[in-house]
Amino acid sequence: SEEAEPHHSYSISLKARSSILTAGQSGKAIWFDYDQGILTSSKAYFESLPDWLQDFNSKNRVRTGDQFTWKSLSDSNDKKYNYREAKNYKHSALKSSIVNQTFKVGENVDRPFEIYERTPFGHKLLFDAAQICLEKHLKSEENCRILLWISLSSFDLSSHYFGPDSFEQLDMVYHLDEQLKNFLNLVKTLVSEEETLLVLTADHGVMQIPEILNDKKFMLPKRIS
Repeated sequence: SEEAEPHHSYSISLKARSSILTAGQSGKAIWFDYDQGILTSSKAYFESLPDWLQDFNSKNRVRTGDQFTWKSLSDSNDKKYNYREAKNYKHSALKSSIVNQTFKVGENVDRPFEIYERTPFGHKLLFDAAQICLEKHLKSEENCRILLWISLSSFDLSSHYFGPDSFEQLDMVYHLDEQLKNFLNLVKTLVSEEETLLVLTADHGVMQIPEILNDKKFMLPKRIS
């Protein structure tokens, strides 16, 4: 009998729950380890992390003390950022912008990666891992079939810090658009468009910061920490 075509199913996310739910019982869930700054999993999926993921972690580990600069995709005065609350940091978790600023990993000892995961760098880590995953299988296994979920959580996490109309959120979505374009162009180099199915989903929107709504005379919204 003919050998079955190799097939794989992965789900890669910052949040464990997102990768676990989308991987299901047949897939392999991979998520960000908030203690070690690497992508990890559990023995429910792997006896040990696959070689491609171990190699990725060795080259891309995020360490306490690492510095990152979030550069805006366009000039900060560009009209694409001209939203009413874009520069309003009065009620945000951080009282000033981190776009076009350098931040250091680990400034919050209890959750050292909390700023990192709320920036485009969180998305980049997932896209980079997804690229390695695809290349590993599609380049080395003939007639390989692969189902890959990528759960892009940084946009959601950032919104809880800065609100949906902030400079951070606006620039995040422009970065994400560019990151998606680059990733989909990569996929085209590995698989023909006729053999590729792309599905984009979302789970919820983001409400404005309650205090900003209060400033606009909407008095029902309240903050629950």
